[in-house]
Amino acid sequence: LFLLRSSLQEQTRQVSSLKLDMGRKQWETVLSIAKNPAVLPWLYNPLERCPAMPHELFKKIQAVSRQTVRQSYRLLHMTNYIVRLLQAEAIKVIVLKGAATAALYPVFELRKSGDIDLLVSGQGVIVKVQEILEKHGFLIKDKQLAHHHIVFEAKDGIVIEVHTMLAEPFDSRRVNRYLADKLEDYFLHVVETDIIGSRLPVPADAYHAFYLLLHMLQHFLRSGFGLKLLCDWVVFWNREVLKEDIRVFVQMTEECGLDGFAKWVTSVCVRYLGLKEKRVSFIREELLTAQETEKFMVEIM
Repeated sequence: LFLLRSSLQEQTRQVSSLKLDMGRKQWETVLSIAKNPAVLPWLYNPLERCPAMPHELFKKIQAVSRQTVRQSYRLLHMTNYIVRLLQAEAIKVIVLKGAATAALYPVFELRKSGDIDLLVSGQGVIVKVQEILEKHGFLIKDKQLAHHHIVFEAKDGIVIEVHTMLAEPFDSRRVNRYLADKLEDYFLHVVETDIIGSRLPVPADAYHAFYLLLHMLQHFLRSGFGLKLLCDWVVFWNREVLKEDIRVFVQMTEECGLDGFAKWVTSVCVRYLGLKEKRVSFIREELLTAQETEKFMVEIM
């Protein structure tokens, strides 16, 4: 966690002077822990000049990092291509997570993504999207495992999830109704962002943060929760975020009942991953105690 925190805060130089007294098995354990939640590439910079790191193990980190960089460019160019296809047919589209979130990191290319997530809106839009993508060589997957998105695959194996809802339905009708009503707001708050030469439509900060939180909750409840999601939260809030975006974000979390979960993940990020407490002063209640955050982190790990 120290290595990860150093990388997220761009404080990798301090690691090179540390005498990390660990044996090979301990280093292998570190790499194993980092690989599971797909944060291994973030250890590349802090360990590049660390004399305590076994050279042959560092070569493994280097190989994974190079692969991640190549994949990041492939996904970015494919995202740009698909967005242009849909926009040419007057389809409203927003890039969720992926390149939109990677752009917040110190090194865009090192945030590992496995697929492309797009949010679309409009009457009968998914039928039109399917027609467009199939016309350009994308295949709709035979097996669809979710209600809130349709999965397509490119010829080279890249997976594209086209979302028509913000999340898979929860057990609460009130929450589901709230999220359905919020969908329109997302398309009223889109920002065109330049990401290494590709101009992509991404959610404005308040809506980006709300989606990250919603995505974390969905993973926490149903499909496994990893360090990468917490890293996204750290790099998002360690930036300057406008007071109006913070106000809107807080309002949405309270209306949806996510403010308690926001406190949990924020507390863990402050304690373990270098999220600056002054940046998250919008959390109105006290952050969790050291004992509470440790329990949460143990469960995540």
